[in-house]
Order: sequence, then structure tokens, then C-alpha cells
Amino acid sequence: MKISSYSRKGVVVVGGSTSTRVLPRRTCRVLASSTQGQTNTPTFPKSPERQMQEAVNSVLAAWKNGAKCQRVEILLPLIGATDLDDWPGGIQQQFKAAQPLVETLLRGIKAEPGLEGPLGAEILDMGDAVGKWESEKVLAVLFPSGSTLPRVIESSKGKELCLLINPQWTTEGGAFSNVVSDFGFFPWQKKAAEDYLANFEETFYFRSTRVDSENLRIYKAYPGRYTVFSVDDRGEGRYLGDDEARVPYPKLKQLAASFEGSRAAMGIIDRMYAEADYLQKTMAAPPAQDKDN
Repeated sequence: MKISSYSRKGVVVVGGSTSTRVLPRRTCRVLASSTQGQTNTPTFPKSPERQMQEAVNSVLAAWKNGAKCQRVEILLPLIGATDLDDWPGGIQQQFKAAQPLVETLLRGIKAEPGLEGPLGAEILDMGDAVGKWESEKVLAVLFPSGSTLPRVIESSKGKELCLLINPQWTTEGGAFSNVVSDFGFFPWQKKAAEDYLANFEETFYFRSTRVDSENLRIYKAYPGRYTVFSVDDRGEGRYLGDDEARVPYPKLKQLAASFEGSRAAMGIIDRMYAEADYLQKTMAAPPAQDKDN
């Protein structure tokens, strides 16, 4: 299954049938310490292949439980990264990294009875790298933007499963307050977007972020919780805590500094030295490839 990236026609047929509730800090500490040394300590995928298998499982499990509208956030492998910028090519470069993962996801989904059928693919917006995969039963949109949302709404009518993958807006902060301009100036435009997006359940979420010199990963696979890990230079993760909803930044800062040896818990001078050492190591050699679980 392949899209001709940014072809002039922009369309190719794919063959084959083919309100956040924050846990108190004390609770998070108990969660982190109570699982040490146990075999059921939460983990996260350590390879793109494992990530996409977990994503397929999550989407199908949620669909079987009635979730026809789903949001999916996948962690993209870095391609062409530089010392100063992970994505010097911007959203188009991210599309090239995401496309094979999305196609793997869709192959797994359309193997499920009730979701089978050939998928057509189209570029909805070349500048914002918005891609659409569609069959009679499934709609998947990669990097949907506010300007393409009306077309997504129209395409999703009558579908058995609709996926929004790595949206280019953020709904954090409540009532979609950060994306009013993306969905239009007029109140009814914002209301229509809010009503539509309220139907979507986030069933898979995997993101990497750096907080106060600590590398963190946040992971959720349906029907689980949002789980936070600190990741060392070898790619090994330390479980820090979890929550029912996305963990807000202030809580991430607390978790990043909640364990012995944390760089986030250092004084400002020690943290500056640790950050300089980290940058020197990353510039000296490419990051090691993650191994699967």
C-alpha cells in the first residue's frame, strides 16, 4: 500500500482488500514505587513494529466496544534529524515518517471482518501534509487540520470507523480554547468543530517529550490509562505514574523530578552540566535503535 508522495494528481488507489483529572502527587509516587521488582510493571513499545501492533489492537478493541470515532497519536521515528532540529523538513518530513506506520495500521484494521475493503488515498492539503485513506467502511486522516475538518466531516458520514491520526490542533486546556482560529472566526464554526470532535475517543497515544532535562514518554493503549515513563540513554524506561486523562505539563514536571537520580531534581547549575553532556553525546553519535519488548 503506497501513496505517491505529493504527486500532482494527489490521488492513488490502494490495491487489495486491503476535564482532565490529575492524580495527587502522593498517589503517583505510590503507583511508581508499588510496582518495583514486579513482572507486571507497565511498559511501552520499543520499536515501530511493536507500536503499530499495539495501535491495531487498541483501535479494534475500542471499535468492537462501539467506538466508531477515534483519535490516534503515534510516535514517529526520526528521519533526517539534525543536531538543532528533529524535523528540519517540517510537517512534510513528518508525513514521510508517518506514512508507512499509518499504512501498517490500516492493513491490520481492514483485516478485521466488517472493516475489509480496498482503500483509496488522497492528499487533502499539500502544504499541511494532510493525507486521507478511505474505503466504504473506513476513513483515516493523517495530520488533519482545522481548514480540512469540513471535508473530513463530510467524508466520515456513514463510515463504520473514522480515525483522526496525529491532529495538527490541540484540544488540551478545555473547550478547544487553543484552536478557535483553526476552526474559523465565527462562533458557529467553532461549535460545529467542537460537536464533531466530542464524538472521538482517544484510543491510542504515544508521545515523547523532554521536561527539565528528563526524557519522558507518555503511553496509552485502549482500554488502559495514560502512563508516564522516564527514558534513559539506553532507551530503558522507568515507570513514574499514570492517570485516566492526558497528564498536564505541571504534573509531568513533578513526575520528572520524583525519583532518585533524576536530572529534573538537580539544581540549575548541575542540570546545565547534565544537559551539556547530553547534547555532546547526541552530537557525537546517532541515537541507538530501540529494541522491541
